[in-house]
Amino acid sequence: LALTSIVMAQEQSTAGTQRSNIEQVIRQLDGERIQAQIGADAAALDRIYADDFIGVGPSGTVRTKKQVILDFTSGTLKFQSITTDEVQVRVYENTAVETGLSTMDGQDKGKPVPRNTRFTRVWVKQQGTWRLVANHYSVQSAPNQRLSYMQPRVTPNNSLQPTSVSSLRSSTVAAELRRYVAHEIPGAGGGT
Repeated sequence: LALTSIVMAQEQSTAGTQRSNIEQVIRQLDGERIQAQIGADAAALDRIYADDFIGVGPSGTVRTKKQVILDFTSGTLKFQSITTDEVQVRVYENTAVETGLSTMDGQDKGKPVPRNTRFTRVWVKQQGTWRLVANHYSVQSAPNQRLSYMQPRVTPNNSLQPTSVSSLRSSTVAAELRRYVAHEIPGAGGGT
């Protein structure tokens, strides 16, 4: 019994260390991605973005990997600065979800991009390498405003009332994310 407890504690410690290492890798890759965007570095963008990448900008513009690289290298999309804050990375086996705030100074087709946004990025480990497969931005209504994520529910008198999404079990969310990734991203359902 004591030996089993020691082994389980070591496994949990190893899993925590691996998760922490993955979080650091994702943060480093995202920093490299930001620098590649500012510098219009096609080789770095090609290395970081998955071939089937889909990104949704704050104005609703959808871009593939090819479009992202073309828009940066042509100057259609350019940034002078990008900073992130409140970054959180959650790891689910070969998938990592990164969320946070982004402050950007840049132009898209000559028009200023929204400065303050919230983002969600999905990273998947493909053939031993972490790649960005999805990126979504939402305009933040006011700088540094912390948003409360709410989900409506119907009360007995059929009126809608907000219910905190945090009441959802994280294991349920993780299971749904794994099912989505396995179904929507070829080769991401398992393995390393």
